[in-house]
Amino acid sequence: MKKMMKLTAMLLVLVIVFSMTGCTLSTQDVDEEVVYAKFTIGLPYDAEDANWEGIMNMLKDEENGFEFWNDAIVTVVSVPEVGTEEYADFIDDVYSGKVDMFLSPPSPELEKLIEEDKISTNTTMVKQDERLGEDMIPFYKDLCVESGRLSYAIPFMGSYQGLFFNTDVFARAEVEVPTDWASLNTVIAQLKEKGITPIAAGFADGARYWLDEMIFSEGGVAEHSAVPAKGIINSWARAVNKIKNLYDAGAFGASSATDTHDVAVAQFVNEEAAMIVCSSADLAGKVSTEAVKVMSFPVTDTGIKDKDSYIGKSEYNFYINYNSLKEEVDASTNLSGVMTELITAFMMEETFYVELFEQEGTFPFRASASASMDTPLEESAWEIINNANEADMPMSTYMLTFDNMENGLADVLLGTATVEDYLSDVTETELGAQAAKKEEALKKK
Repeated sequence: MKKMMKLTAMLLVLVIVFSMTGCTLSTQDVDEEVVYAKFTIGLPYDAEDANWEGIMNMLKDEENGFEFWNDAIVTVVSVPEVGTEEYADFIDDVYSGKVDMFLSPPSPELEKLIEEDKISTNTTMVKQDERLGEDMIPFYKDLCVESGRLSYAIPFMGSYQGLFFNTDVFARAEVEVPTDWASLNTVIAQLKEKGITPIAAGFADGARYWLDEMIFSEGGVAEHSAVPAKGIINSWARAVNKIKNLYDAGAFGASSATDTHDVAVAQFVNEEAAMIVCSSADLAGKVSTEAVKVMSFPVTDTGIKDKDSYIGKSEYNFYINYNSLKEEVDASTNLSGVMTELITAFMMEETFYVELFEQEGTFPFRASASASMDTPLEESAWEIINNANEADMPMSTYMLTFDNMENGLADVLLGTATVEDYLSDVTETELGAQAAKKEEALKKK
C-alpha cells in the first residue's frame, strides 16, 4: 500500500502531460461521423487519497469520459494492490478484454494472462512503435523478464542491488574505499582494527542479497540465472564458500547469522557499519544521498562476471492486452498508436522520475532522466546502470524455492551444515518444485 499511495502522484503527472500534449474534446466538439477509438487503462492509486476526487474530476468528463489525441476516448480504472482479491478480479477483467493497458508491479497473477497469450511481448510492442524502445537504459528487457524468459512489458521504474558504502564512516576511520575484491578484503581488516563493523548483514532473512551478488560475481549471468538440474553448480559452491570465509574473517557483525535484514539496514543507517549489500529500496529516504554511494559488487578473484554489471528488476511495468494492440478502429486510427503515445508521454516526465528515485529507491528506465540525478548516491547508481555491460534479475525470479536457499545459508555460516550438503538440499528441493509445477500444468491441459 505504501507504494500505491505514493504512486497516486502518477495520476497528477498524467493530467499535466495530457494537458500539454493532447486536447480534451467537449460534447459539442464531437463529430458524429468520426469513429472514436475507446479503450480502458488501469493505473494504481489509493481511492482514499485526499487528492482522489480532484484527480478523477480532471481525468473524466461526465458524459464522454476523457478524450485526447488520435480521436480516442479513455476510461481510467483502478489497479488494486497485488495479492488482493480485488487484484485477481482486475486480472479477470484484463483477461476478458475489459482493460486494454495497465500499470502494475510484476505478479504471479500475470502468469494466467501470459499463458493464454493475453499480454503482448515487449518485442511486439516495440515493433508496433519504435519509440517505446528509444532512450531506454541498457538491458532494460533483461530486467522485466516474465514467464519463459521473455519480456511482456515496457518497464517504468526499477530497483537495483549493489555494495553501498558511507564515505563519512570511511573518512573518520581514515580508510580508503575499496575498488575491487582485493582491496575489499584489505579494507575489511583495516576497519576491524579500528573497531568498526565492516559490512552490515542479517543472514536470518537477508541472505538473498549475498547469494545473489556472490553467485553473480562468480558465475556471471549464465550461472546466476541457471536453475539447478542435478549436482552442484561449481560457481555456486565457490560463492557460498567465499561468503563463509568473509564471515569467519569477521567481515560482518558478531550476530549477523541470527540478525534480520532490517537490523542490518538499521546498523548501516546509524553508521554502525561502513558497508551493506542490499537493494536500493531498503535505503530509500533513510540515508544521506551525499554521504552514501553505491558500487557494483566486486568481481572475486575466481569470478567471471563483467565488472560493469549489476542486479536489478522492474518494480512497475506497462502491460498491454495483446488483442487490443492488434485492433484497428479504421484505416486512420490505430489503437496501438494511441496506446504507445500514452506510454511515451507517461515516460517523458523526468521530474517525476527524480521524485520516485528519492522516495522509493528506484531508477527510471529512460536514460535521459539521469541528467536530473545529481546527488553522489544518484550519480554513482546511474554510473552503474547506464554503463553496464550486463545485468540480471534476482535469483528469486528464476528459482521456485529460493527462500529455501536463503534460509539455509545461516546453517553453513554457523558450521551446522557443509556447503555440499546445503547446495545438495537446495538442488533437490528445487527439482521437486519444478516437477510439481510441470505436473500441475499437465493437469490443467
